[in-house]
Amino acid sequence: MVMYPLPGGDWTASEIESLVSLCVKSLDTADQITRHALAQLVGLVLSSSQAPAVIPTQDPTRKNKQEQGEEDDPTPTLAPAGETKTILTLSEMLHQLSMHFNKAQITHKTRVGIFDSYAALFTTLGPAFIETNYGTIIQHFASEVINTPRNSSTRYEVLFVRRLVGILFRDLIGVRMLSEQSQIAAIQELSKVYLKRWPALMPGSTAPTPHILTIVLREVAGLLQQLGNAPPPVQVREPVQEPGHTLTLLPNRKPSRNLW
Repeated sequence: MVMYPLPGGDWTASEIESLVSLCVKSLDTADQITRHALAQLVGLVLSSSQAPAVIPTQDPTRKNKQEQGEEDDPTPTLAPAGETKTILTLSEMLHQLSMHFNKAQITHKTRVGIFDSYAALFTTLGPAFIETNYGTIIQHFASEVINTPRNSSTRYEVLFVRRLVGILFRDLIGVRMLSEQSQIAAIQELSKVYLKRWPALMPGSTAPTPHILTIVLREVAGLLQQLGNAPPPVQVREPVQEPGHTLTLLPNRKPSRNLW
């Protein structure tokens, strides 16, 4: 099967949502080859929503004339330039997959197929897009996949989601898509947003859940192992009571298995 790039302006948000829903419904009865093809289709369609498209705007005077039936002038007029933006925001695009993944009645086979669609989507978007939006992507999985009641209700669900998210972060994004500088930036992002918030020392602060911490620690350890002896060392400054305290994570040290 050959797929050609889809121009973003030829789609609407409702059309994209309908097509994704139709593909997800077909996953439960699909074999491996069909499931892979459906994932590729979903990835292509969702990635097309990030292409800049011109949203046309109509002249208010012309619109009023049309409503009042006074549009008799056959002379064509140039339409004013519309606003340029994507059909879906990044969060809205990723939500198209997570909302199906979190449904109570969805089967194990379909959920695996949805993560195939995540992988196809990120591959289609490319390394540059992933590096630019790494923080938003991590936040999506933390809030809409890992921390949801459905995915943390039983030990089986926790381990199942941990395995899927770990493969996506480590095997696809971490190993295949992030450059050396992006790996360092990813460690700093994960440390700043998640590791520095545990434990919650300040009044009103909330520490990440153990499920998120486990996945984040594994990914940080994997990134450090990838960097090896690559300079510069990754430094994470912790806001502790003792001034001048600095936690330095040296890439040339292999992560301890006692972390988990």
